[in-house]
Amino acid sequence: MDKEVGDPILEVRNLRVHIGTPRGVVRAVDDVSLTIGHAQALGVVGESGSGKSVTAKAVMGMLPRGSGCSGQILFRGRDLLTLSPSERRKIWGTQVAMVLQDPGRSLNPVVRVERQLTEGMRGDILAQFEKALRNRFPVTVRRQELDRLL
Repeated sequence: MDKEVGDPILEVRNLRVHIGTPRGVVRAVDDVSLTIGHAQALGVVGESGSGKSVTAKAVMGMLPRGSGCSGQILFRGRDLLTLSPSERRKIWGTQVAMVLQDPGRSLNPVVRVERQLTEGMRGDILAQFEKALRNRFPVTVRRQELDRLL
């Protein structure tokens, strides 16, 4: 389904994100709305802790476990909040990507870059590999062993 050039590429409507912490629930984003059209760019500016990164992570589906997210995140008319993880993975990297402000600070220097960049895909690949091994060899394969192989 092709959209018209004038249609928004990304619309965020009334986004709210709550994150559970040991000290209670933090309201990280409260009622954010934005629209990005074809051939447009958006710069988000704010103080440290104002929710810029949390908003971007919500769009990417990269919020920490235990987070609550409401509102709508429409990418080319499809609400990303209603997509399954496998449907989201189909658009990651090919249609939607996130460039971190300082990737040097977000990468672990003792873990290979390749492993960190492919971490999101590994869960799916690992599950497929584990299923194939179980079908072929009727032995129990420990997830840690598979993780080490990949």
